[in-house]
Amino acid sequence: GLDATPDKSGNAKKTHHRRSSSSFSGTGGSTGLFGNLMRSKSGDAESMAAVAAAQAAASVAAANAPLDLESPGSASLWGETIDACFANAFKRACRVPGPDGRRTRLGLAASWVHFTAFASEKSLESGKSIPAALLISAAGKLYGALGDAAYGSGGIGMAREDVPHAEACALHVLRCGILARLDEGG
Repeated sequence: GLDATPDKSGNAKKTHHRRSSSSFSGTGGSTGLFGNLMRSKSGDAESMAAVAAAQAAASVAAANAPLDLESPGSASLWGETIDACFANAFKRACRVPGPDGRRTRLGLAASWVHFTAFASEKSLESGKSIPAALLISAAGKLYGALGDAAYGSGGIGMAREDVPHAEACALHVLRCGILARLDEGG
């Protein structure tokens, strides 16, 4: 609606404070993001629901399937996962001083250990363990993140009193998450 809002000189001017629903669609009315979906015929809606149900079932089946870490592209996916979920977050957490940083590092270390344990269980369902190269790359990413955080780029490092705690968290991930999953050959 229109409001009478004073301008700089104190005179009332008409302004729009809210958009009308027709301003979100290109032609006005109920077309737009959800307009066509809402006006679809029952057959279209049923087929869309069937497709969505099939996609959901496929996602559940893929999540419950044994983990295959020896397929092409699995090494890059593993590395991206470790970087996005753990290594980069650990590096940022190392730069947070005090109790907040310690809680965050501890939580990330526990999550990393849990992730490798779960990945190991899923891969063992297919009769194979996690390839040693993937676990070793995770260790490299862990200690790379710790080194970047401790000694920093551009002279920005973590607080001296937080270094032992960060090292202990990294050691916990190494012992319980990585070395515990390596077999004798690894």
